[in-house]
Amino acid sequence: MIKKGIILTCLVLSQNSNAQVGINTNTPTRALDINGNLKIREISDESDNGQYTKVLVTNADGNVDYIYKKDLLPATDEFTSNKEVINNIYSNNVELGIDTKVITCGKFQFSFSSESDSKIRFNLTEKPSENIDIYMSMEQNWTGSGFQFYQGTSSNNTTAFKFTTTNWNSPKEFASANLADFEQNVMYFQYPKDPSFYRLTIYRVNHTVNKENTWSFVSACEKF
Repeated sequence: MIKKGIILTCLVLSQNSNAQVGINTNTPTRALDINGNLKIREISDESDNGQYTKVLVTNADGNVDYIYKKDLLPATDEFTSNKEVINNIYSNNVELGIDTKVITCGKFQFSFSSESDSKIRFNLTEKPSENIDIYMSMEQNWTGSGFQFYQGTSSNNTTAFKFTTTNWNSPKEFASANLADFEQNVMYFQYPKDPSFYRLTIYRVNHTVNKENTWSFVSACEKF
């Protein structure tokens, strides 16, 4: 017992007289300096514990410190929060779309028709509780005459697209919205009473590789 007491006392004195402890190093630079790996056999999941507000981080020298969890979260101010970007890009060896390749944008699905001119079309992703009218504002820019603007089913009217409880998942085409190579198409829309606003950019690009043509179909949806 006396021998054990002497050893314990020596260890305590050693800890008290050295502000820094090194493992596998004679020149520790912090209170505990480990030259090697660290293994912890049991840890708890505290994801839902609000008292755990810090996350451990290291620098290039292996120094371990912390940052606050809140600094890793997305910004929550009214100008930057709740924003999303989704895209759909595919290629085809003909200048026609593939109608099964869809992009979901909020409560809408968009695709390119596999028929002539690859018309732009869309439908709803879920059955509405009542019949609804959808207005699509659309800008088309191309070489030649250059520009046309939609606010309804075609460029010369303001008629809404009508979706019912029975036709909600049947794609509707823009009457004159033929898709041409390198033509930029930008659409703005909102589901009735939905707080989110959307912008969809659509593009078709023709590539020639070893004298063979391919077409890329690009859709990018932004939620605001």
